[in-house]
Amino acid sequence: MGDYDRLEAVKSMYRKLEKEAIISNYTLPKKPSKDGYYRVNVTDATKKRTTISAKSIEKLKEKLYLHEKGMTKTFKEMFELFEERRLKWTTNKDKRASVINTIQKEKSEYKRFFSGTEFENLPMEDITKEQIEEIVYLNLKKHLLRKKGFHSLKGILRMTFRFAYEEYVVRDNVFERVNFQKFNNMIQDEIPIKDRCHTDKEIKLILDKIKWYYKNRPYYVPAYALEFQILTGLRRGEIPPLRWSDIDETSIHIAREQITLQKVKGIVDKRRFQIVPHTKTYKDRNIVRFDVLDEFLKRLKEMQNRFYPNSEFLFPDDRQEMEVITNETVYKLYSRICKKCGIKISKDLIKGTHSFRRNAVTRLLNESGGNTLLASSQFGHSAVVAMKHYYTGMNEEKAREMLNKAHEKI
Repeated sequence: MGDYDRLEAVKSMYRKLEKEAIISNYTLPKKPSKDGYYRVNVTDATKKRTTISAKSIEKLKEKLYLHEKGMTKTFKEMFELFEERRLKWTTNKDKRASVINTIQKEKSEYKRFFSGTEFENLPMEDITKEQIEEIVYLNLKKHLLRKKGFHSLKGILRMTFRFAYEEYVVRDNVFERVNFQKFNNMIQDEIPIKDRCHTDKEIKLILDKIKWYYKNRPYYVPAYALEFQILTGLRRGEIPPLRWSDIDETSIHIAREQITLQKVKGIVDKRRFQIVPHTKTYKDRNIVRFDVLDEFLKRLKEMQNRFYPNSEFLFPDDRQEMEVITNETVYKLYSRICKKCGIKISKDLIKGTHSFRRNAVTRLLNESGGNTLLASSQFGHSAVVAMKHYYTGMNEEKAREMLNKAHEKI
């Protein structure tokens, strides 16, 4: 037996002895009540009497032990404790900002799926497999979830129950007993990708409006950022942090992103934007330059030499603390332009500026004959395909040729 196994054995023995000592303070029922439950009266944290019940004596003993140890937690309390601990365990300043951002998104999803339900107030050790299935069923029925929303719902349940199990709050992780495939026929169909992209006509309308800004407000940086996003298909948060030093003769290095931190009491004093030294996937990449992009960069540099000669960033804004525009500013411009052009932005279709990413990927895949490895390297999508084929780099000349062809149609 190794040191770890011996330590675990000692911990298990200690818990057993401690549990027996606590249980000895109670007189346990010899038989269940008429409804089949064993019950014992206890005092809660407010010194009020309450009752603990269970289907078996062993389960009752476990509940008594957890109660006396102060380890009884509701689903809501367990979720909140997990997020609190995760933030506590993140001391790196840059990673902490990203973790806060993730926590904010998860809390928003928690509110959507669980706030106001009976489920969130259930003690963790009492939650059954059937109750998990019921809350999943109710959310699928209420929100008409697609695959992404379904995975988010499962994710909150998974991390909360796993944390409870790791902390000895529950003896059995009942989440792992749920067969989620039974819900497959309740998940809404995905919207076809072609419906989540802008048409070539719409893109031309948007570009024409951008040209109006070049003529009438030549100093307006967000217009350049929006065109840059259309051309490159970069994520919105990857654009503001770009520096001229990130550009070499053949490519642009993508290694940072700008995230939005919402105001959170005791954590974030006010809503702000922060640049972190990593991308969404925590993997740097190089996007290949092509002729249309080179022409754009030339125009951008000329504008910057005129209005922002001292900035090291591609998209500066002297009004911002970080000296760059915010990703929100770009989206607001996009929204205004779409409204002026009569282009409908539907939440159901989930378009937004991210749709330009789909347009860019589609153009490149069509021109490259479906080269998913090239698309993965250029746009920073999941690296699963690239890793599967042991991809080590791209042919930049070939990529340049394909990208030039792809953008001749714009």
